[in-house]
Amino acid sequence: MEQKRKRCAICRSIPQLSSQKRGQVTIFIIIGILLVLALIVVVFVRKEVLTTAPEELITTGKGPVADFIAMCIKQLGEEALLKAGEQGGYVALPAEIAQNGYVHLKTSPFTAVPYWAYGTTRAVPSLPTIKSQIDAHIRQHLRSCLFDRGAFSAANNIIEKSEITVDTNLAENKVIFSVRWDLEVQNKAGEKIIDLLDHAAESPVKFKRLYDAAVQVVDVELRELKLEDITQDLIALEHPDVPVVGFELSCSPKHWNVEKVKQTVQDLLRVNIGQLKVKGTEIIEFPDELPYYQNHYIWDLGDDFAPKNVVIDFHYDNSYPFTFDVRPRSGSTLKSAPLATGSNPLIAAFCAHSWKFTYDVSYPVLVTLRDATTGYTFKTALTVHLQRNIPNREESIPAVPPSFVTETYSDQQFCAARNVPLLITTSEAVDNGEDVSFSEPLAGVDITYNCLHYQCSLGQTEYDYAGMGDVAAYQFTVPYCANAVIRAQKENYADGWSNLVAKPGARADLRLIPTLAFPATNISLVKHYLSGDAQFSAGTPLAKDETTIIKLSSVQKDVRTNLPLVESTVVLSSDLSEDVLRNQPLKLLAKADFTYNVDIAVLNGERFSAGYKANWTASWQELEHAQRLTFHVVGQQSTSDADIFALYAELAERSAALPLPELSEK
Repeated sequence: MEQKRKRCAICRSIPQLSSQKRGQVTIFIIIGILLVLALIVVVFVRKEVLTTAPEELITTGKGPVADFIAMCIKQLGEEALLKAGEQGGYVALPAEIAQNGYVHLKTSPFTAVPYWAYGTTRAVPSLPTIKSQIDAHIRQHLRSCLFDRGAFSAANNIIEKSEITVDTNLAENKVIFSVRWDLEVQNKAGEKIIDLLDHAAESPVKFKRLYDAAVQVVDVELRELKLEDITQDLIALEHPDVPVVGFELSCSPKHWNVEKVKQTVQDLLRVNIGQLKVKGTEIIEFPDELPYYQNHYIWDLGDDFAPKNVVIDFHYDNSYPFTFDVRPRSGSTLKSAPLATGSNPLIAAFCAHSWKFTYDVSYPVLVTLRDATTGYTFKTALTVHLQRNIPNREESIPAVPPSFVTETYSDQQFCAARNVPLLITTSEAVDNGEDVSFSEPLAGVDITYNCLHYQCSLGQTEYDYAGMGDVAAYQFTVPYCANAVIRAQKENYADGWSNLVAKPGARADLRLIPTLAFPATNISLVKHYLSGDAQFSAGTPLAKDETTIIKLSSVQKDVRTNLPLVESTVVLSSDLSEDVLRNQPLKLLAKADFTYNVDIAVLNGERFSAGYKANWTASWQELEHAQRLTFHVVGQQSTSDADIFALYAELAERSAALPLPELSEK
């Protein structure tokens, strides 16, 4: 491991020498100086290296102290970004928001999202405000991150020579955290090793892109009242339990329970608000058979709105604040009125009733923006207002914030409304992208149907269902859903899934990938040490007090999600019982040769002692009958921080010289 350091010249007074000996003595002095410098470097490297996880390492080129500070800055910066994403841009909610239930949405007993728009009020935090809160969070916690862990206390003195100043740059494609903190690093003898002044780290989070998109959503909503229009349309659809205007030839008046009307409106909002999509973002288009959704549920925010790799979701939940009123009413009941009058004999000749009701509705919508490249999410919220059936934010009644409650609309209630036929086929699919590719029917697969957060268990597919021949299928009935997720599950197979619009004639063809569960009790590890001549020692078993974490993921990825076809983690330790080990097998792909990323860490207590990091192609011919899987790991006999740090940094290179994982039938 190379480290660059500033060094002060060592000056010594040299006594006067005779002219014939001066040259010889000068050579010895130079050699002595070089030896002293080499000793200082070796001692510093051995004492100053910190212990941290491999994925947290940040190399600045200024030495381990600077690297550790950069790691702290990155951790604290991303912690601040996470809080800001969950709280509408605020790392810490201002008291005037946190203590006022009318200006924030309580999403759990512990979290709240501020309304960026309520009524006609626009309350969007500015980027400078957000930046200052991120700066403050890093400034407040950076000192404790460096000193409280005691990473360097045994080997170094770190002297603060200035206060901490932070300057966060919320750039378009990343976030840069710049810190100025003047530190002097000394050895325990009080000798200066290095001065550190400027520190930096960055995050791939595209915060500004999500923030700008959220601002545009709010501004266009305030201008166009899109969510109010959707609410108005849902009420005007004349659901049987949501009366608006009507007429009926009947001698008996019609009655509606106000509480049931309210519940139905909430259910309509919950299901349909979730279908709203934003043009120019990552969306699944509605099919041509749903022109109403194409025209009303794809929101055009303008020709210039096309944020790259951004997904925007809208959500209303029945547990959210909800203000509702409908008039005219008789207590808790809505009634139709008799149409007949004594002055009109034609109307009086038969029985007739009519009704006309107006609705006042106020509720919040949670807007979640997600960066598809990093998975980072940014949340904001706004309120929606309908007055006397008309979109109107001017005379809005604030939605009353209730105590936090859970959703009362159950899976059973949703799944009971099954009226859409859906044909589902299931097959086993094997394709390693090279020399093996085939598919064949797979029966006995459990099918579940998911719509928003509801889930219905449908049953299993059957071979030659309804005389269909060489196919595994079943025709189920399901509730309507504009974006249903069908999931197929069977033991020793990776789940298959598909998105579709549940409508008559719909069909889902689900492909399941076979897997093999290799018992953790049949996994062995052999440790090798690197000798001085770049050769590995003979392998030895791990010590009983060592714990092993094996992470395995397929190189081949799902084309839809860009995630590995299979991922698996196994923990091996003498402290774990055989029952625990049996319940955590290592999952691999079956029926063909597949290549995997293998990442192994061996820990002695909390300290890294050995590891392995490489690709491995598992032969199905060997794997199918294997009873033992042996992994080789490389360790470090020296326990010094410097050597362990070097092992981290060179793990992939050292692993390449080890034997590959071995499968055997014994």
